Amino acid sequence: MTTETASSPFSPQHALNKEQLSKDQADVSQSLTASRTQISYVPGQPSVSLASSDVHEFLIQELRTSALDELDPRFSWVGRKDSTNVDPLNHQIVKGRKIVPTEDPKLHLVWERDKIYIKPIPVCFLNYDFWEVYLPRSQNSTISDDYCSNRFAAIGFMRSYSHLIQHRLDFVLAQQNHLLPGELEWIEWSTFIACFRRIDDSQVALWYHYGQLRLSRLNWAVRVFQPRAAPTAWFYHIPDWSTTPYLEDFLGPLIFMALAGWASHGQYTSDETSFLDVFDHDAASFWCSMGFDACDPCHCPRLAAAVGFQE
Repeated sequence: MTTETASSPFSPQHALNKEQLSKDQADVSQSLTASRTQISYVPGQPSVSLASSDVHEFLIQELRTSALDELDPRFSWVGRKDSTNVDPLNHQIVKGRKIVPTEDPKLHLVWERDKIYIKPIPVCFLNYDFWEVYLPRSQNSTISDDYCSNRFAAIGFMRSYSHLIQHRLDFVLAQQNHLLPGELEWIEWSTFIACFRRIDDSQVALWYHYGQLRLSRLNWAVRVFQPRAAPTAWFYHIPDWSTTPYLEDFLGPLIFMALAGWASHGQYTSDETSFLDVFDHDAASFWCSMGFDACDPCHCPRLAAAVGFQE
């Protein structure tokens, strides 16, 4: 068990990465044994030194989700407040979703129709020293709001993995998809992650209170609330702009609506009503009847491309 004064959520013996931060680069915990391999860089990142400024920049790249931070007051628009709303990896497969590894923190736990984006665990988050030195508790030392934000985001990120990997099958899927280091064993992982399962919402970043988030709703939130950190005014995540998938998705339904409109409104063949008038009416009725999800931004860019929309 960790002590009340320890910054790391897990104890030294449960750490999955045992490397010791070099004492000439960082003030390492005095309780650590001298027999472990010493390193002078961030665990898993040889190109990043242990200088505080370098580590801080690295953590920002690994953890910051600026657009989500701006949307925090309006999260009820994009999801329900339930931090356990994260399907285990095997359930993601059952639901027909492909697991897509990504190093983009803003896409972690974001899903769409046939895929879910998941950020692999940085090796440093498996290291006891790293938490003690660079992700300390606020009451242990005088630290800035930035360091507090990094800690809350890191704990929320790690807690999400306690939901994603609950069974041995989830563990196997995580390693197959490069979400975990390949040398880890199921038993040691289970012991390590158990401490994060007990962490409540008060200790994590706000958006981790909502579990996995649907990309279509995030796209709508960006369009309505216009967070400055979003890549565009239309999308939370810029979609693939190849016209082929758009045409595949929309050409069939558009042709069907055209033929259905022509057949059901055959009486409108006079000069007063053109075929396009009928088609426009049926197309509008079709999309309205499909509701919010069918008109969501996951499909909107495809419809926009099909009709020649340009941002």
